[in-house]
Amino acid sequence: MIPLPPFSLLRPDSLDEAVRAASQHKDARFLAGGTDLMVNMRRGLLKPACVIDLSNIVQLHRITFGEKETRIGGLVSLARLTREPELQIRYPVIAQAAAQIAAPAHREMASLAGNLCLDTRCVFYNQSEWWRGTIGYCLKYDGEICHVAKSGNTCFAAFHGDLAPVLLVLGARVEIVGTEGRRIIDLQELYSGDGKAHLTLKRGEILTAVILNNRPGTVARYEKARIRSAIDFPLAGVAIARANPLKNKACLQIALTGIDVKPVQLEGAPLTVSLPLSDEAEATICKQVTQAIQPMQSSFSPPGYRRKLAVNLTRRLLREMARE
Repeated sequence: MIPLPPFSLLRPDSLDEAVRAASQHKDARFLAGGTDLMVNMRRGLLKPACVIDLSNIVQLHRITFGEKETRIGGLVSLARLTREPELQIRYPVIAQAAAQIAAPAHREMASLAGNLCLDTRCVFYNQSEWWRGTIGYCLKYDGEICHVAKSGNTCFAAFHGDLAPVLLVLGARVEIVGTEGRRIIDLQELYSGDGKAHLTLKRGEILTAVILNNRPGTVARYEKARIRSAIDFPLAGVAIARANPLKNKACLQIALTGIDVKPVQLEGAPLTVSLPLSDEAEATICKQVTQAIQPMQSSFSPPGYRRKLAVNLTRRLLREMARE
């Protein structure tokens, strides 16, 4: 890694100050936990002239538990998500997923918003400056081709955040604040489907909170596969939520990460299935997963292997949840 490039550091005390600072500095980046941003800067992938540290903005650290909804501030750390008692009661799957991210020291610093806005990754992009220079820069950084698929002009860097699929199956919305005011969108709308510019955030916008409607009776699980049991990003991750509107039927929401340029939510959801889940229904769902994802050679693991991982993780979760 190279030394950090020179930049100015601002620490606003309010959202208004942060948004105003971003509007005044064309090449500014917001700093939450920094576990992704600082690494990319040390690799020469990002060279912002201004870094805006959001840690002094108190409201971004709050978790509010209401009668109808739960609101989690964007700067709530992953470690806090794993140990917040009320959150473990309402949404244990969030704590479960957060506990699987990186290592304990990372989780103390990394934030909810940071994980949702995690930069897409590729074996040709997440390398040192000299490594990238020797093979020619890629489409995601100063190049003209994607080394994964050289015949096109699309970037196939993959999204590997763990919390996005979990929050998708829980029906999460996100609050965004910028120069044009405040807006709330479904989480799925945050992702563009372009590996290069993977977020739909406008310049100077901040993801300030995640909002969840309280859904008593919903059961959700998350599981992922990775090369090492800690630190590594998921090669594939699957989240499933199950609600039981009727005695012998259930509604399933399924979302995946690590296998496409954005987190993938299975189309046609919620899927209404009869209980207990038949072999035929299980096979149909696994086939839908296969058709929905598009793993590419953006990691050292072959696309076919990651596709099988996604299907097998889905099958395992379906069977585990059927026993509950």
